[in-house]
Order: sequence, then structure tokens, then C-alpha cells
Amino acid sequence: MNVVPDTNFMLSGFLWDGNPKHGIILAEKKKIRLCGTGKTYKEFCRVISYPKFFHTIKSLRFSPQRLILNYLRLVAFFPEINYRKPIVEDDPDDDIFVHAALSSQSRIIVSGDKHLLKLKEVMGIYIVNPTELLKLIELLEEKKKPSLTHFPKHPRLATIGEPMEGTGN
Repeated sequence: MNVVPDTNFMLSGFLWDGNPKHGIILAEKKKIRLCGTGKTYKEFCRVISYPKFFHTIKSLRFSPQRLILNYLRLVAFFPEINYRKPIVEDDPDDDIFVHAALSSQSRIIVSGDKHLLKLKEVMGIYIVNPTELLKLIELLEEKKKPSLTHFPKHPRLATIGEPMEGTGN
């Protein structure tokens, strides 16, 4: 599943424990595919250089360069798209994440940003917080688990429209 992370999510996942870190772990395990563009990458690079993060980065024995390498390792890059109308009217700078979702055909943006979260959904793209993302992944994983009473129909074992014997389908 393609997911566009905003800068807040990536930085929180790299620097602190919590749901964003669990999201990063899901990406490392290839349960989700984090997607971005050159603009989302530049935004991440700009924000990690803020002085307010210096102490935290240093205390974890990280460097901005290491965080950039981690970002590059985890995020699949897609081409920029040009969409002229503002999408996130309260903060047009956040449009880059919607553009990344459109470019990567992602149906989800994961964010902690109030301007993005306020939208909830835009252009068929759902904007969720990290907790909601984890719940969604959990629900999808539950659907993949085989049930002891229901098995998918197999074309050689059952005719279309007839339940397989003993399955209750």
C-alpha cells in the first residue's frame, strides 16, 4: 500500500518512540510503501536543520546527514506534478503532500499537521494521523488471515454461486 508521509511523521518516527516510529517500522518491513517527491524531500531536509531539533538529533547520536540517508532509504520517489490551484487553503505549502499522493497513486497521506488533518479527504486521498494509519494496517492484516470456517472458492472445487461444502459460504 502506497502512503505519503508528511515531514512531521517522518521526523517523529526517526527521533521519538510512538506511532510514527511504528509506521517507520512497517515501511522497513515492507508492509507499506512510503512515497514522496523531490519537493517532499527538500521539505524534510529543510525542517531537520531547524535548531530546535539539534539537541534531540545529537542525543540520539544521529546527524542530519544520517536522517537524510534514512529518508532516502525508506521513501520511493515519484515525479513532480503541476497542479495550479491551491488544495490546502489554510497552508498551501502542504500541497506538496497531496501532489505526491496524486503522483504515486497513494490513497493515504499520514500526517500530524492540523491543516492537512482538517481536510480528512481530498481528491480521493484520505488524510489520517499515525494512530489511524496503524489501525488501518491492522484491519487490513486481519482480513489477510485465513479463517477456520471460510475459505475462498476455488474454480475446480465449487461452481460459481454455490457454496463449498462445509464452509457455510
